[in-house]
Amino acid sequence: MEPLSRRKFVKLISFGTVVCSVPGKVWESVLLTEVQAASKSLAVDGVLKIRLSDFPALQEPYGSVRIGPNPIGFDHFPAADFYPLIISRDETGTFYAVDAQCKHANCTVPPFSTDSFTIQCPCHGSNYSMDGSVYPDQMSAESLTPYEISYDGEDTLMILVQKFGFCITGRPVTTAVGDRFRIEFPTYQTTQYAVMFRETADSEWMHVPVALTQDGPTDTLNVVGTGNPMAVFVPRTTATGFYSVQMLMSQV
Repeated sequence: MEPLSRRKFVKLISFGTVVCSVPGKVWESVLLTEVQAASKSLAVDGVLKIRLSDFPALQEPYGSVRIGPNPIGFDHFPAADFYPLIISRDETGTFYAVDAQCKHANCTVPPFSTDSFTIQCPCHGSNYSMDGSVYPDQMSAESLTPYEISYDGEDTLMILVQKFGFCITGRPVTTAVGDRFRIEFPTYQTTQYAVMFRETADSEWMHVPVALTQDGPTDTLNVVGTGNPMAVFVPRTTATGFYSVQMLMSQV
């Protein structure tokens, strides 16, 4: 699979708790133990980090985008497990993040529109404010689920998404082609994942290719989830290091 362009996909820098990054040395057992204990469930909180520079709409008043890991079908429902998020900016520069699932009939709502000055459900016409609150006398009696969002004042938004994250486990293995690190993580159907690596806690994360089998070639940049746990393998080229698995998001 070809590398993803920065503008096509938004990478999850940290989607899960701190213990979801796996150290590259098996003797760093404290973190590994915590990861293994935490990985029994998919339902952990995740943090979505995005750059405003990737989204021109969010650099302007009343700008709004919808992002998620799955496309939206013609029937206004997600093509897989997840509803997307809607991120909007008001005239004062305040940002809002809400779930795109309308509570009336579970249709996916579009981003905020300057034509109607609302987020309007395409199925039955319910209208919502940027913050997700439902207008009075609408089909839906419930607001869109809001998410906690913070802005660093420069280029980064951080959004806390409950029960959207996942954890990973890992261990060194000896293979026919040399020392490798085995990483296992839960997956959702049709969702794409990328493995990231950094040598130290202060280094930048790097997108690295993986092997799909223990002795196979490391020529896969992004893997597609099946709904079952998946294991991938990466060469161990440094004495220490940290690995992270990131769910890939796109504008939908």
